[in-house]
Amino acid sequence: FFTLAENSFFFSKAMPQTAAKFLSYGCSLARGGGLLPLKLNERNLTPEGESLASTLYFLQACANLRGVAPKQFASAREYLNSLVHSLKKHSAVRLRGGLLYAPANYGWTDTVANGVPTRVPQAWRGNAGERIALVELNALWVRLLKDFESPLFQEALEAFREVFGKPPFAHAARLDGSLDFTASSHALYAAVQLSKFKSQ
Repeated sequence: FFTLAENSFFFSKAMPQTAAKFLSYGCSLARGGGLLPLKLNERNLTPEGESLASTLYFLQACANLRGVAPKQFASAREYLNSLVHSLKKHSAVRLRGGLLYAPANYGWTDTVANGVPTRVPQAWRGNAGERIALVELNALWVRLLKDFESPLFQEALEAFREVFGKPPFAHAARLDGSLDFTASSHALYAAVQLSKFKSQ
C-alpha cells in the first residue's frame, strides 16, 4: 500500500483510471478515521499493520490527483478532518501543537535493530516507543494541511518553524525540546516540501 501511495502520481499519468480506483480503495479504508495500512496481504489484499507514512502519502496522492479524481479528493478531505481528531488520542501517533509525534520507525526509514528504531541517534534509543517529531513527516503534514485548506495549516507551519528552525532543518525533535541535527536526505526533503511557504 505504501509503494502504491508513494508512486500513485506517476502511474496516474499512464493509467488515470487505475489511479482513481486505488484512491477509491484507500478512501474506503480511511472511513474509520485511523491510520492507513502499511501493506496489503498478497493473497487477498486485506490490510495489514498501520503506517503514518502510508497515510500521508495517500493524502498527498489525493491532493496531487484532484483533477483526475475530484470525488476521491473530497473524500480524502473528510478523512483528514477525522484523522486530526483520531490522532489526538492514538496509541502511538499524537498530534501536539500542530505537529505529529510518533515512534521513530513510523516514518519511511523504519529500520529496527534489537527492537529499537535506528532512525534516531544512539543516545535517544533508550525508549523504543518514544514519540518523536520526524522532520520529513511533519513537512509533508504541513504541506497537506495547506493543500486541503485545513484551518490547522498556519498553526502547524509556525510550530514546524519553531521546532525545526530554518534550513538545514533539524533531523528530528523530542518532546523535551532536544534536537538531532544529523545530516540526512530527510531534512532536504522537508526543505523541498516547504519551499513555497517562505513568505507565509
